[in-house]
Amino acid sequence: MLPNFDKFPGSCEVRQTALNLGAQAFWSKVISQYTNGVFDEIFLNDDRWHGSIKTFDNSEKLLT
Repeated sequence: MLPNFDKFPGSCEVRQTALNLGAQAFWSKVISQYTNGVFDEIFLNDDRWHGSIKTFDNSEKLLT
């Protein structure tokens, strides 16, 4: 079952660990389809996190 991002309006963040390439591919596809490709992705490598972080804001989408 896919997440229902519409239940949680606002800024969203989805993290995937660096070695979980399957999760990175899955979330890229899901978030891209949901946002029509409008999301940001960064890769962190510090003491708090090592991996990909995808962010998007669905507040405006829910107003329409």
